[in-house]
Amino acid sequence: MFYNCSELETITLANSINSVGYAAFNNCKSLKSYTPFSNIRNIEHYSFQYSGLEEVDLSKIVNFSNAHRAFGGCENLKKVILPENVTSLYSGLFSGCTSLQSIYIPESVTEIGNSVFYGCSALISIDIPFSVRSIGVNVFEDCTSLERINVSSDNLSYASIEGVLFNKDITRIIAYPNNVGGQTYDIPNKVKLIPDKTFYSCPSLQKVIIPNSVEIIGKSAFEWCESLQNIDINDGVTSVGDAAFAFCKSLRNIIFPKSVAYIGECVCHECASLENVKILASIETISAFAFSCCSTLKHIDIPHSVTRIEAEAFEGCESLEEIILPENLNFIGFKAFCACSSLQDINIPLTVKKIETLAFWEC
Repeated sequence: MFYNCSELETITLANSINSVGYAAFNNCKSLKSYTPFSNIRNIEHYSFQYSGLEEVDLSKIVNFSNAHRAFGGCENLKKVILPENVTSLYSGLFSGCTSLQSIYIPESVTEIGNSVFYGCSALISIDIPFSVRSIGVNVFEDCTSLERINVSSDNLSYASIEGVLFNKDITRIIAYPNNVGGQTYDIPNKVKLIPDKTFYSCPSLQKVIIPNSVEIIGKSAFEWCESLQNIDINDGVTSVGDAAFAFCKSLRNIIFPKSVAYIGECVCHECASLENVKILASIETISAFAFSCCSTLKHIDIPHSVTRIEAEAFEGCESLEEIILPENLNFIGFKAFCACSSLQDINIPLTVKKIETLAFWEC
């Protein structure tokens, strides 16, 4: 109804109106006041998205089930009062509310949907009550000021240790706050899974110790950890996901142990300080862009088991002077060693059946 009314500042509606429909005030960037919220019982998708609201009292709301991104992108929103009987916080409900510093989650809430607080860059801490049984993905992603996630000791599904969110039996990290503090993090010994983007863009993290219990490192798990200098991957890890350490600009050395069966694409893309890589695992493929733009990479041990080097795997490794290709290699992909300007000579094994175009361009 009032979609994109960018100059609308206040609105007062009749007491008889108890529902705010789909995108009703979406992109009303000047709207700071809506009266009266006390009569509203139902809010639908995108209803106040990108509006200028500064405070909302939702204590009388009955139905949140259709409230996807209802307040998403409300950059001026500082205060929210949730209804005491709400059971679910719908996906993206407060995503991009960059002024929201705190919020009380009532003990009636059982579900926190995907990306509910995504991009709430002023959020400092949050308390998860005992009632919560389900927390979606990316809930606290890009909450750059978040220091602690606290969980009630009576919660049956989740736990927190020093502000870090885990499932109850501590086998899975759910969320690691961006601003939790400390330069070293020793992952608890029970953890089996480091999910996608767990440590994404943690600015102060310099060293992470991964225990033998960890089996999987997810996609982008440590991407953009620009201060990360040391990573200890112990035996037990079987899979390292795409871009797991991409843009870790301070990372100097990395060893992939024998237990690793899969190393994803872009795994160390643009690690600008990376000098040495050891792959002890019996992998068959160096994935696409795996070590591309690692401008200081001088040495890498490629295991004899490798049969394929995919596209742009080492593109832009301008400090790489020598590389020994394994005897079982049969495929070298597009631009695999493109712009490796220090590479002086390379021996192609007799087993190689195909070399794609520009594989050694600008060498």
